[in-house]
Amino acid sequence: RCCPEYRYPAHLNDCVTAYLWLLKQGYAPKNISVFGESAGANLALCMTHYLKDHYLPVPGKLCVFSPAVDLTDPFPSRITRVNRDPMLGLYLDEEELKGQSEHPSHATRSLYCLPEEMKSPYCSPIHGDFHGFPKMMVHVGTEEILYDDATTLVRKAKEAGADVRFREWEGLFHVFPLFDMPEADEACQEIADFIREDVS
Repeated sequence: RCCPEYRYPAHLNDCVTAYLWLLKQGYAPKNISVFGESAGANLALCMTHYLKDHYLPVPGKLCVFSPAVDLTDPFPSRITRVNRDPMLGLYLDEEELKGQSEHPSHATRSLYCLPEEMKSPYCSPIHGDFHGFPKMMVHVGTEEILYDDATTLVRKAKEAGADVRFREWEGLFHVFPLFDMPEADEACQEIADFIREDVS
């Protein structure tokens, strides 16, 4: 189900339902990998928090690309890189940039969830406990507004003891693998290799 027709927690519930269906079909959790880009990465992380918090088996691996991890907009890169990210940027002039205190997309998040829900780990996964999280791969472009989201996620997950592989793509933008370019092919190959590891 999609926003704005459906609000939180419909999207999270659908992810959990799909994952539990796989378990019912006999797939071993260790052989299930969850991948997401941007908002999809948010859902992948939120779903894993939900599973862990409800004493359900978590997937074997998570791979998140350009993850959005906090709906409350706390990170500087959402402003400092606003002129550098062609996918999510705004192309503000210097005066507009000086006066910008939050990215305008914050207003649209109210279509997804209520303001008081934004700090829940099931909406903003960075607020959850990463102990017991599966192996993770995190990719981000250095020019994207969600750069700080990714680096904060990596730091917090590592502090909790999670096995995290992190790849920064110099000079690249939000979810660049959507485009036909050599770096996209390389990134997709890295993800595929990561997912294939240790699968029985």
